[in-house]
Order: sequence, then structure tokens, then C-alpha cells
Amino acid sequence: MNPPPKLQPCDVLVLGPHPDDVEIAAAGTILLLRAAGRTVTVVDFTRGEKGSRGTVAERDAEAAAAATKLGLLERHNLRLPDTGVRIDDASTDMLVGALRSGRPQVLLSPHAHDVHPDHTAAAQL
Repeated sequence: MNPPPKLQPCDVLVLGPHPDDVEIAAAGTILLLRAAGRTVTVVDFTRGEKGSRGTVAERDAEAAAAATKLGLLERHNLRLPDTGVRIDDASTDMLVGALRSGRPQVLLSPHAHDVHPDHTAAAQL
């Protein structure tokens, strides 16, 4: 398992199960927060490697481009397995490490009731 990412302190931390979930669910909110002068960091749980469209390299490039357009302070990826996000000690430790280093005032996370198991697991974590 990878070590937890070391985040810079941020006002808002947004969690996404897969690259593009944050953009789909919260891009407008992120842009409003940035316009209000808030610092925003995104942590994706997986690289979306099992997605039906695009390669991992393409998803990485799209996530980096979106981070620039959204004006993110940082974007990190926990590199958990796509369709394999689990509620276990290792995953919890990675997320707790990110939260402790980023010390956000606001946390945006996935909804706990979703058809995709990664979304549900990410919300429960």
C-alpha cells in the first residue's frame, strides 16, 4: 500500500472515488469556492484504470488539466484499486494521513448511497 499523501494545508478538501467524479459532482462548487479565495485540494481514491473510456495515462492527463482549470492547490491520488476500494485499516490510514496533513475546514465527500461500490466505500471511509 502507498504511503498517505502529504497535503499542504487547505481550506477545502474534496474526495473523489475516481478521476472525473469530483468534476462531475462538484466543479461548480469548487469554482465558487476558488472565486471566494478558498484553497481547494482534491484527493482521488483510484486512477480509474478499469474505466470503459480512456487509458490510465489519459485519465491522469485529464485530471491534471482539470486541476489547472479549477485552480486547485493540489491534486493527489491514493492509488487504491479501481472497483476495489475497501474499508480497511490501510485505506483508512491513507485517508487519515491526508486529512491530518491538509487540515481542511470543509470536507466534500461522495454520497453514501450510490450504485457504484467504490463510491459507497469512499463515502464510508
